[in-house]
Amino acid sequence: MSHAQKFRLILLMLVLGIFAAGLLQFQLWFISIGIFLGLTFYVFQKFSVLCLSLFFLTLGVFSFRIEAQVKEDYLSEFHYKKIKIQGSVDSFIDQREKNNRFYFRVQKLEFRGETLETRARILVMVKPDEYFLYGQNLELVGTVKAPPEFQEFDYAGFLRRHQVQSLIRFPKVEPQEAGTTFWGFTQNLRNKLSENLKSQLPDPHASIAMGVLVGVKNQLPESTQFDFKTSGLQHLLVVSGTNVSIILLVLGFFLKRFGAIIFLVVSLIFLMVYVGMSGAEAPVIRAAVMGGIVGFALVLGRQADYRNLLLITAVIMGIYDPLMLSKDIGFFLSFAATIGILLLLPVVQPWLSKCPDPFHLTTIFTVSLVAQIAVFPIIVIFFGDFPWAGIFSNLLAEPVMPLIMLTSFLVSLFGSIPIIGELIAIPAFVLLELLLQIAHLFGLFGVISISSLIGWIVLFLLSVFVLWALFSEHYEARCGEFVVEFQSNKS
Repeated sequence: MSHAQKFRLILLMLVLGIFAAGLLQFQLWFISIGIFLGLTFYVFQKFSVLCLSLFFLTLGVFSFRIEAQVKEDYLSEFHYKKIKIQGSVDSFIDQREKNNRFYFRVQKLEFRGETLETRARILVMVKPDEYFLYGQNLELVGTVKAPPEFQEFDYAGFLRRHQVQSLIRFPKVEPQEAGTTFWGFTQNLRNKLSENLKSQLPDPHASIAMGVLVGVKNQLPESTQFDFKTSGLQHLLVVSGTNVSIILLVLGFFLKRFGAIIFLVVSLIFLMVYVGMSGAEAPVIRAAVMGGIVGFALVLGRQADYRNLLLITAVIMGIYDPLMLSKDIGFFLSFAATIGILLLLPVVQPWLSKCPDPFHLTTIFTVSLVAQIAVFPIIVIFFGDFPWAGIFSNLLAEPVMPLIMLTSFLVSLFGSIPIIGELIAIPAFVLLELLLQIAHLFGLFGVISISSLIGWIVLFLLSVFVLWALFSEHYEARCGEFVVEFQSNKS
C-alpha cells in the first residue's frame, strides 16, 4: 500500500468513526479498545491496527462529545411550564406564511423566583411580523414544550440533529439589543440583497433568485416548491459548489495579477461572508471547505488530490458538527452528488466521449446523470420516490443557471438604483420565468415510488465502487488524468 493510500485510509477511518459516533451511544470501552490497539501498533508496527485504533478513538471521543451536547438541554424538566428565559438568536429567521422560526441559545432561566444558568438551544416560533437578527439578545416569556409527534416524520429526531429538544410557541418577546455579530452582519447584508430583488422582480421570481443566490427557498409558494421537487430541479434552489466555484472564478479573474497569497486571503474572506449569508448550510460549507483547500494547495504550488479532498472535507465538517455526517440529509445529498461527479464521471465519460457534444449538452447530461445516480439511493431510502424527469430537465435548466445567477446578483446589487435596476431586471425576469416553466413542465411527469430495499442495494453497490475508486491503482491509472483535465477545463 502506497503512502497516499495509507493517508487516504487514515482519513476514511476518521470519517467512519465520526459517522458511527452519531449513531451509537458513548461507551467507555470505545476509547479503551482504541488505546489498546494504539499500544499494539506501537509494539508490532501493523498499519491495519493503527487504522482500527483511530476508528475506535474517534468513535469514543465524538460519541462522548455528542452525548455532552444532548445533556446540555436542561429545559426538559420545565416542559409545559411558563418560564422566562434570556439569551440570543442562534440562527437566521425562517420566514413562513403562518409564523417565523429561529433557534435560540438560552443563557438564563427564571422559574418561580429561581434563576438558573444554562446553554440549552430551543426552537422559537413567533408571529410573521416579528423579525430578529442573528445574535440579537432577547427575553422570552412563555410555555416551553416537547416537540410534537408526527406519524410519518421524526420531528424530535430532526430537532435533535440541531441540538434542540424543546420549543416555545408565540412567547412574549422583549428585544434587548440589535445583533452586532458576524452572523448579524451577514443577515443584514442578505436582507439588503433580498429587498433589492423584491423591488424589481415579482414573486415567485424574486424568491427563486434568493434561492439560487443564497439558498433561501422557504418563501416560495407550495405549488412552485412542488414543481421544483418533482422536476428534479430542487437542487438549483440550494447553495452548492457551483456558487462557490463562480465566486472563486470571478475573484481569480480580478486578483490573479496580485499573486496567489492575496487571492487566497481575499477568497477566504468572501467565502466566510457567503457561508454566513447562506446560513451555514451543509452544501455551502462543504463547497467552501473544498474551495479553501484547493486554493491553499495552489498557493503551495501543489495539485490537490480530489479523493483526499473529499475525505479531508468530510473530516473538517465532522469536527465542526459531528451529527452532520450521520443525520443531515442535505449533507448526504450534497456529498453524494460531489462523489458522483468526481469519482463516477471519469468512468462514465469515456463511453460517451465519441458522441457529439453541441453546446456541451452531452457533458451536461453526463454530469447530471452521474449526480442523479449518486443521490438516487439516498432519495429513495429517505423519501420513497425519485424524480426521474430530473435527468432531462437539467439539460434545459443547467445551461441557463450561470446567466440566472449573474443577472440575479446584479439586480440584488443595483436594484435600488432607478432605471439601471429596472433594465437589469428585464433579462433576470425572462431567465427566471424560463426556469419556472421548465420546472412546471417536467413537474407534470411526477415521481416514481421505489422500494427502500432497492435504495439500500444501490447504496451498497455505490459504496463498494467508492472504496475501489479510493484505493485502486487501476482506477487512478485509468481515470486520474481525466479528472485533472476535467477540473482544469472547469476552472
